[in-house]
Formats: sequence, structure tokens, C-alpha cells
Amino acid sequence: MRQHRLVAAVLAATATIAAGVLSAAPASAAKVKTFVVVTPPGLFAFDGLSGPTTQNVQVGLDEQSCLHAFTGGQSYTIAAKSDNSAVATVSPSVSGVLNCGDTAPFTITGVGNGGATIQFDAVSSPGLQSQVTNAHVSVTAQHFGTTPVPDPEGHARPAAPAVANGFLRANPAQADTCESFYGTKQWRGQLIHDVAKWAATNHLGKAKQTMSDDDWMTMVENKVIDLCS
Repeated sequence: MRQHRLVAAVLAATATIAAGVLSAAPASAAKVKTFVVVTPPGLFAFDGLSGPTTQNVQVGLDEQSCLHAFTGGQSYTIAAKSDNSAVATVSPSVSGVLNCGDTAPFTITGVGNGGATIQFDAVSSPGLQSQVTNAHVSVTAQHFGTTPVPDPEGHARPAAPAVANGFLRANPAQADTCESFYGTKQWRGQLIHDVAKWAATNHLGKAKQTMSDDDWMTMVENKVIDLCS
């Protein structure tokens, strides 16, 4: 009952959000079949005094739902950028050529106090690129001896698809339930698309910033459970 009240309250709050606000899903969400995976995922905390000040990640398309075109005939790259380079940077800015099963290494480096979002986008031909949900990770940094830089709006909490993917990875039994419910090899991509569409329809990209971390994650996790039942 508490969760139902929370959902109702959030949906009511989003009624005032302008339709032009950036959403968690791309305009071509109906075609989404696969998604970018960052390993390890999550929130990285950097400390200029005690460390760490860098984080290495591997980035590529989900192996289970990777588009057949990327098995050899077509390829893609990963473009990386920081929305707050005064706080954290990422290198390289573009990966080498990738196919299904490949990942590319990136290094995230803390350089100043504050918060940042590191975005990872799959880049290929427009028709294939539109079928991919991209990914991002959040960064916080302190003790770098610089004045905190204001956080860009919307970066503080991961988008609904990222929360859903993390929930599935941490709960194999739920992943099995969803796979059985969707009944196709592309089940994970379809589920992530459905989560992204739900978040976009309800304008949750901005509304999530008014919620606590626990409430936001619980809301998305409950939606995953609902979609798979």
C-alpha cells in the first residue's frame, strides 16, 4: 500500500512537468532491442585525499540481446563524454570498432569536487543505432581542493533502464521469471524498452530527483516485477 501511494504521488507530481523535458527513452524507443552495459556499473566515489581517483570500466552491448547485424557484417563504436568535466573526465572519447561479444576499456578520472554523469553511447548507422538504449554512470568527487561545481540537473540518480538492468543482474531468479514471461531471446532488450517507455510516458526523468534513492529504486524494481507478471 505504501508503494502504491508513492507511485500515485509521483505520477501526480509529474503532471506539471513540461513535455519537452529530456526523458529516459529515445524518440525511437519503440524499436529498442538491445542496450549498452557498463561493467562495473553504478555510482563511483572519488576522493582526492584517500583515493580512489580513477575507475576503469568495460563497455559494450549486452551479449544476450546484441543485434544480429553486429555479429560480423556491421560494427559499432562507443562514444563517451562527461556532463561535468570540471569534476570527472573519461578517456578515450571514442572506442575502437566493436562487434557482439566485444567490450571497450574506458578510464574515468576525478579532477574536482562535485558530481558528474559519464554517458556511453553506441554509435553506428542510424537504423541500427536507434535500436540501442545507451547507458551512463554517476560520479561524486571530494577533497580535490577545488570549489564544488553545481551539479547538472538530472544526473543525481540513474535512469530507469539502468536501475532495471542492475536489479536483474542482482536477482537471477527475477531475471529467469522475466525471461520466461517474455519468451524470446531478446527478452532483456524488450523489457528494458518497456521500462524506458514507462518512464518517458510518466516524465520520471525529472520526477526521480524529488525522491529518495530507495524510493526511486523500489519504484523501478516494482515496475520490473509488474511487467514480468
